[in-house]
Amino acid sequence: MGSRITVRYFQVVLPDRANRQFSVALHDASQIGLVDRKKAVDGTNFRLERHENRNGYIRGEMTRIQNDNLPAEVTDAGLDPLDVDELGFGAAFVFEPQLSVLAIQYDPRLVTPGRLGQYLQELDARNKFLFRPIPGPNAWQLFQDNDVKSFKVKMAMPSNFDANVGVADDMADSINTMAQAYQAPYITVTVGVGNRKITLSHAIKDTANRLLGRAPVDSMRAKVTGSSEEIDLMEEMLHDRDEITVDADPGRSYQTRAAYVLSKFQRRVDYLEGYLNT
Repeated sequence: MGSRITVRYFQVVLPDRANRQFSVALHDASQIGLVDRKKAVDGTNFRLERHENRNGYIRGEMTRIQNDNLPAEVTDAGLDPLDVDELGFGAAFVFEPQLSVLAIQYDPRLVTPGRLGQYLQELDARNKFLFRPIPGPNAWQLFQDNDVKSFKVKMAMPSNFDANVGVADDMADSINTMAQAYQAPYITVTVGVGNRKITLSHAIKDTANRLLGRAPVDSMRAKVTGSSEEIDLMEEMLHDRDEITVDADPGRSYQTRAAYVLSKFQRRVDYLEGYLNT
């Protein structure tokens, strides 16, 4: 059946040289039995489902495991409970160790790079990684090069992200507080200067980068000086998006999705090399 798939790209950075390489963390996780490989991240279970090395690339799949609020089976007689205890929702990914770039099937409701990083750290405390979103060539640079007049971010299930996102301290604290107080599935935060002839602190740019790399961001927009149009920052992150046909069989589905992510990654190699070497 047809499935809409989005791939986003992130540079994987070690915050400390003493930390283990991302490729090593993935390999070691794959050597753990499936039962012990399942770990909870903020109350939700995740599992590294697949891991393989092919022609210099590491391919794999992360599964988000759902064991509550399960959907019903539709029958001619009505709705019946599903005869399962857990459901798995997978996200394929590709990692290129030389560039240290992760391309991941992106859905903030399922698996984000931040959740993948937290999962690996649950397996081994030495696994500490930062995920820097890689911008596309157009309007994201406009955001980086100009003063910001307003900034708006909408986050899905914001209580599930790592609040330690650098200079985003106040925003992270506010989002976490609201999420916990109201148990809201989405939180939207807007900061701006209105009609005043001032601009926001440059720290908002670091906040945007870190939130995109660590948090389940649903949308992010900004207005900058020199442009009358609002910038959709999610669309200006480097990404690919298509409708693809995905088999119902989990193994064949993974192969299709992983092949798509890899093919898009390979087409982006020249751009990625140029961006990372500037």
